[in-house]
Parts: sequence; structure tokens; C-alpha cells
Amino acid sequence: MRNNHDSNRSVNGQPDRSIDFKGIAAAALASAKSLLHEWLPGGRFEGREYVALNPTRNDRSLGSFKINWQTGEWSDFADPNAKGGDLISLFAYINNLDQGQAARQIAEKLGVSTYKSNGLNNHAKKSPPKICSWGEEGPAVGHDELRRHYYPKNGGPKLKVKIKRRNVPKHKEWLTCYRVIRDGTPAGWQWEKPKDYRDRPYFGTHRNDKLMFWPEGEKDADTLDRLGLPVFTFGGTGDGLPERAKFYLERLKGRLLVIVIDNDKSGSEHGHEKAKLAHAAGVARIRIFNPAAAWPDCKEKADISDWITEGGGTREQLLEIVERLDDWQPTAKNTNEPTNTDDTSLSWESPDRSLLDDRRGELPPFPLDVLSPSWQEWGTNAAHGAGTSVDHVVVPLLGIASSLIGIARRIRASKSWLEPFTMWTAIVGYSGTGKTPGLDRFAVPRFEPKLFVGAAGVPREIEE
Repeated sequence: MRNNHDSNRSVNGQPDRSIDFKGIAAAALASAKSLLHEWLPGGRFEGREYVALNPTRNDRSLGSFKINWQTGEWSDFADPNAKGGDLISLFAYINNLDQGQAARQIAEKLGVSTYKSNGLNNHAKKSPPKICSWGEEGPAVGHDELRRHYYPKNGGPKLKVKIKRRNVPKHKEWLTCYRVIRDGTPAGWQWEKPKDYRDRPYFGTHRNDKLMFWPEGEKDADTLDRLGLPVFTFGGTGDGLPERAKFYLERLKGRLLVIVIDNDKSGSEHGHEKAKLAHAAGVARIRIFNPAAAWPDCKEKADISDWITEGGGTREQLLEIVERLDDWQPTAKNTNEPTNTDDTSLSWESPDRSLLDDRRGELPPFPLDVLSPSWQEWGTNAAHGAGTSVDHVVVPLLGIASSLIGIARRIRASKSWLEPFTMWTAIVGYSGTGKTPGLDRFAVPRFEPKLFVGAAGVPREIEE
């Protein structure tokens, strides 16, 4: 059986130090949970470990083959030679590959560069982006994909795809992949933006010489397109104003431009930035539509798609409301010009002193009612005896109880999700608010034998 330690890096038995094993292993670790489900189906997560059947032997029960999805280390306790330090070695082991083959296949799957920038081509400052030979649709649909949008939406070869993912950190929700065009012919896809790429709007399928809608993102553009309305966008509030936006806005000079915003502060601010840009490009008639104007129950951050799907909005209602909206007018404020240079309320002589106020407002009380009656009584009496608030006594209690229980008890959130009874707590407050007296309540020697009974010193109520 092959030894799959991550130090044994070779391609067909020969060392290949140009492959970026470290970078590929890190990329695989960032997607460890999804990759492990794909590579070893039928397993389950237990804390930091993924427990699965070993496909290289006649493994019939879960328990011995485990992978730490946070570090990539893995081993099979039934086979002392089956172990490794990262997910590349794991993939090589279960597929009978060498390390180089495994690394390249994982890099292809994740769309990351295979080789180091200082590999065999030491004269190159940076290795060229990896070109993937995907077809017209681009990257395969992943299990965490929520939706995707192609640029252009209709007509001509696809030049860009934006993919939104679920269950990932906010800053990693969107991925963008670009089409590589060589001599006028599509040659593949790459995740890095080509130097010669020119931003293009995301146009709908309907045309109108008198009207155009400009929502924040592709989802709302698709919604308006389904209603049969002319629409375009460059994306959301983060990337919605590329340098070439003015070039396209100049073509709308003779139309009514309706800027559709989300019902929040950032949406409003971004909408006015769009209006200023359109006005500078020569668009004479501009109106701003907020779904809250048509939907009394509109929640904060709701968009026009929410109004259509949840609020019962229709094409006819939208056009009727747009007809009644006032035209956006440039003012000294929204064109970044001073309103009155003689106004001393905006000068250094009359600053806004509210910025010096360090009060934090009233905090909500600790939800004592979530505890059992006996612990409610204890918390109230202990706080009274220590001369502090219930919060400063019960919060340390939760942290100490958690450490005493340790891994003796676990919480099963689902069939494949098991977590130890771990809770991190902290007391934050100004000096003199009673933090120390609350903590001192647990420093007295008589605390443990009187309060904690049952297995391993665990309160009976928690143990049960």
C-alpha cells in the first residue's frame, strides 16, 4: 500500500516541486466539508472529524476511518500505514493516485492554479492563470450553488458567469469566472479577470425606446425581464458602477431611466450615486423606485423581487407607480457641492458634540426565564449577595458549567452533526459595574460541593 504522507510529493515516481501542493491543500481545506461529502459519501461529521467508510478495503462500519476537516489530517486506525497530513494525500489514497495526479485533479476541480509562480519557470514573475476546458456553460454546478448569471444573458457566446453560493461566509458568496477568447474563438474559462476584459451590462431580452429599468443586481434584472420590461444592470451595490458605465448610460439620453433600489440605507445611497452618474452622462429623466413605496409591509433590505413574489406586485402596478414618481433632480447635496458656505453649523466653530457621548444605551436584561426555577432562584440570590447584576453571575456560571461538562455530553443537531457542550463566555462592562464580585462568587471553596452534584460534578438538571 502506498505511503500517503504529504511529504511524499512525486509525479510518476519523480519529484515535482513546481506543483503548488501547499496552495492546493489550503484551497481544498477551505472546501473540506463539501469535498469530503463528495469523495466519501455516507459519512458523518462528529465535531472536528468526518467519519466515513474506507473505500480501499472491505469496511462495513463507521468508526476507524476519520478525517479532521479543519486540519486535513486523516488516518484509519485499522491500518497503521493509512494516514496523511492533508486532503491531497487523502484523495491520492482513496483513488490510488500519486501526489501530483491528486493535486492536479483537485486544482482542476476547485479552479485554482496548479503550479507555483516560482516553479520551473523561475524567470516568470507570476504563473499564468489556469485555463479550464469547460464548455459553453462554464464551471460545473456545485452542491452549494444557489444561482448563476451569464454575461451576456442572451445572444453571442457567454463571456462571464457570476455564481452565488449558499452556506459560505458573506465575502465568499460570489464567484466570477471569465471566458478566455483567443483569435475570436473561446478557448476555456479562468477565475482570474483577463487583462483585456471589458465590463458589459447585464441586459434583459426586451427593448423599449422610451423606458429602461436599472436595478441593483442580476436577480432583480431577471425578475423585471420576466415581467416583459426593459432592464440592465452591472451588478449589486459593490460592483455596480464600473468605469465603462457612463459609456452605456449615454445611450439612454432619450429614455426615462428608472433606478430600482433595495429598501435599506446602502441601497438608497447607491441609487443616488447611479442617478448622479446617469445625469452626468446626459440622461434627462431619472426616477428612483423603492419597493416600500408600493408595499406597506416591505421589510428592511427587501427588493423588487421580494415585492413581486411575496407582496403580490405586478407589472401594471409597477408601471402605474413609476408614472406617479417625481423626476430625480440634482441638488447641491447630491452633487457633492456645498449648500451654504456661510452656514456655521457645518464649520469647525460648531462641531457635532454628540460624537463625544460614550453612553451605550440600555442593555436588555439577562433572560433568566430560560433557566429552571431552582437556577433562577440561585442566580437571583447569588447576585444579591454579591451586590451585582444577575448577568455578572449567571454568565460565568454558564462558562464554568460548560468546562465541567466538557465532552462528557454532546448535542446532536442532526444525524451527522454532533457538538460537545462548549460555551465561551465573557463579561464586558465599565469599571465599577460589578464584574469582579460576580466572578468572585465562584472562587469560594464551598461552591463545588454545594452546587454541583451528579456525574463528573455536573448539575443534575444539565446531566439529565
